[in-house]
Amino acid sequence: KIDMHNNVELITTQEVIKGDKGVYLAAEEKIIIYDNVALYRDENILRGDKLIYDISSSVSNLLSNIDEKVQMEVENFNQQNDNEPHKQTTK
Repeated sequence: KIDMHNNVELITTQEVIKGDKGVYLAAEEKIIIYDNVALYRDENILRGDKLIYDISSSVSNLLSNIDEKVQMEVENFNQQNDNEPHKQTTK
């Protein structure tokens, strides 16, 4: 087990994951990042409180506190406005 503190960043082939703290669990092949977690993939941002990254399967599970929801910002194109990008936030 390795504890990580102060602006943890995990970079994979498909995403960048940032958070305040993290734990590397070598025996379980998992990295857990928590507190102010942001997952960046392409132009999209997902935010939550805890992310569990499975190293063997390259799967990320983003979780949020019981009283909050995972938030997502999606970058897409407005077809009515000359294909200019705009952000859409969902909760």
